Order: sequence, then C-alpha cells, then structure tokens
Amino acid sequence: MLPVCKVKADGVHKKGAILDIEKLSKILREELSPSFGQYTEAVAQMFNFQAQRDKDLPSDWETWTQFWELHFLFFKNQHDAEEYYEEWKHIELDLRQEHWSYGYTYDPEYYVQHYMTTKNNMIQRLQLDEEMNWGEAKFCSLFEWKPRSRDAPYGGNSSRFSSNKPFPEAGSRPSAPSSCVLCANRSHTLFSHPCEKTKFLDAGSSITV
Repeated sequence: MLPVCKVKADGVHKKGAILDIEKLSKILREELSPSFGQYTEAVAQMFNFQAQRDKDLPSDWETWTQFWELHFLFFKNQHDAEEYYEEWKHIELDLRQEHWSYGYTYDPEYYVQHYMTTKNNMIQRLQLDEEMNWGEAKFCSLFEWKPRSRDAPYGGNSSRFSSNKPFPEAGSRPSAPSSCVLCANRSHTLFSHPCEKTKFLDAGSSITV
C-alpha cells in the first residue's frame, strides 16, 4: 500500500519496485521533521530493523548491529540531548549517511567533537539573538511614543505655555507700538517711510533715500 517506483535492478535487464521516497516523505514528513519524542521512538524501530538484517552475530566485534547500537546510544546518553536536539539532529543524520556511504566505524572522539561543536554553535546563536533583541528593545524605548497630556500643548514643555492670558481674538492688532527700522521713528513704519532726507532720532547725521 506504500507508494513505489519501478527501477532497473541490475541497470539493464531486471526490473524491480522500490519505495518512492519523495512521495512517501509527503505522507510521513521529511527526515528531520519529527520531534525529540518521535525521534527516540523511531530510533528503537530502526535499531530493530538493522539488527534483523545483520548477517553477523550481535556479539561479534564491529558488526552492523553494534554500530547502530553505539551510534544511537551516544546521542541518547547525552544529558542535554533533548535541549539541543534541534541542532545535533543534523549531525546525527550526517553521521548515519557517512556510515552508509563510506562504511565508517564508530569513533567516540569524532562524535564528541561534532556534538560539542554543534552545541556551542547553538549557544552562541542564542546569545547573539538575545543581545540583538535587547538592543532592539533598548532602541525602541528611546523613541517610544508617549501620549500627550490633555492639558499640555503640542511641541514640548507645557511650562513654556503656562500663561493664563487668553489667546488674542481674531482680527485684533498687537498693542506694541510700531517703528520704522530705517530711521527708528515711531510715527510710521518702513513701508510708509517718506522718500526724502531723514534724520535719525539719536544722531544728527542724515541719509538720502
């Protein structure tokens, strides 16, 4: 009932059917999609499968079954395996594929090196994310919008506008007297300055306009 695809068994004559992994992955999800609990359950099933296809006795040194036992026990025995599962699951898959492709034997030092590297990478990435989030929050707090008080005017400190005097009515003129900026005479403004010789009030000199 599983999806299969036809292939040439020996490359020329015989034909056979194998599982269609691409279609099967859509049903069972991809290789690294299971959670840590689902992974531990799948490990037990995979180990039983590998043990059944081993041509050697389980007691023989470096048998097919023994590799899988040591391989899975390494990750299972790590005290922080569940905490860093999202990081080391990629390494576990790489080590499995290396064994299938090149027949590598179990090397505990090699496994420890890879596990510690991935663990440290995850710790550094989490620290970096935490620092970036803290910096972003600090930056946003500097420009945080604060609601304006109902009694405070727009544009800053309300103490600058604390005068109790009402605003001037529309159409009213300021009470301060005007003066000409050219001759300092208060009887007219610059626009009505006479086009003739004019003396400044505080000096005897005269100018011609």
